Amino acid sequence: MYFIWVTCTTVGFGDLTPTNSPSRGFAAVFILLATLSLANFLNTCVEVQVSRRSREARVKALQAKMDEKTFESIDTNDDGKLSRDEYLVAMLRKLDLVQEDDLMAILARFDELDASNDGFISEEEADLFDA
Repeated sequence: MYFIWVTCTTVGFGDLTPTNSPSRGFAAVFILLATLSLANFLNTCVEVQVSRRSREARVKALQAKMDEKTFESIDTNDDGKLSRDEYLVAMLRKLDLVQEDDLMAILARFDELDASNDGFISEEEADLFDA
């Protein structure tokens, strides 16, 4: 472990060195693998921290109080009420769980399928019976 740490941190005190060709060959491969392993370990540590912070930010966003400005921005049909769908879309956006382009494409596809413009897709409109 000492050899890995000293080598990967590029300190290289020189107190432990391979002395013959086979041990130098082994050391070359070992150093490469050890460096990659250390990099992978450090990457995992960073990912865990980022994931934890992201999770905490999501919890905070979900528990935040809603002010009048936020309410009005979510109320897309200006009826003074938030539907479940309006709230869901707004929270997906706020939490960055969906890209705006993807959301617009999904809603556009829904509008295409909803030929009667009643806000619902019937089996006929979805072409379920066309083989």
